[in-house]
Amino acid sequence: MNFILIVLAAIIVGGALIALSIWLNKKGITKDDNDNYIPDVLEDKVKNVKTKVKQVKNIVKSKK
Repeated sequence: MNFILIVLAAIIVGGALIALSIWLNKKGITKDDNDNYIPDVLEDKVKNVKTKVKQVKNIVKSKK
């Protein structure tokens, strides 16, 4: 019974997040140029983190 409640809660929360992101996108609050419902600001932050991780990996490899 608890498992079913947890799965239902996860589905409801996920659906609410998707509905909120679609609503925010249609209102123009979040900018999403490629229409994948991931805000461009978040995509840019992830790209920056990936480049930083690559830089750190290269520094660690050069120290060995």
